[in-house]
Amino acid sequence: MYTIWHKLMVGSNARYGLPEPEHRIMDTHPTMNTVLPQLAAHGRIGIKPEITELKGRMVRFADGTEVEADLLVYATGYEIALPLIDNDLVFDADGRLRLYFNVFHPELDDLFAIGLIQANGSIWRLAEDQAKLVASFLIAAAEGHERADWFRSLKAQGHDHSAQAPYVQSERHRLGGQLLPLTAGRRAACCGASARWPRPS
Repeated sequence: MYTIWHKLMVGSNARYGLPEPEHRIMDTHPTMNTVLPQLAAHGRIGIKPEITELKGRMVRFADGTEVEADLLVYATGYEIALPLIDNDLVFDADGRLRLYFNVFHPELDDLFAIGLIQANGSIWRLAEDQAKLVASFLIAAAEGHERADWFRSLKAQGHDHSAQAPYVQSERHRLGGQLLPLTAGRRAACCGASARWPRPS
């Protein structure tokens, strides 16, 4: 639906001097920006291809043109790191997330991450759900409830990469997740066939 709407309302990127994407429109996080095409269309900003050479203040582009630049901003991308802990606790050797629901460590019962996800939807409700699930697990574990052992067997499976959002493979999307599968999985964990989570008295 969004792809059709975009074609009707915005049209081809070529209209604005922008390159066409190398993937489908929803295979990466779209930039929701109506100002950029307008400024490009009215000539307020110029669109250039990739940089091939820097010579002092001169910048050469792939189309052979050159400009003298006052300022060059390096947009070098993403490096996901957690400097306060050993990153091997959170990521595997390939850099993929190890945490169940992006929250629970497979073996450790005292390490959790809230909001370590880039969901294709609002993160605030999802982070609240994650916090509630952590609180429920901690209560169950403290009380020796059977639900805690049941959940330990679930989180031992590690990260469910099937819930990963189907974005192009890149560092930017390493924490990507689909909102509905994650929310449904959280609800299943809270309200499964076993006895419900114990609540604080």
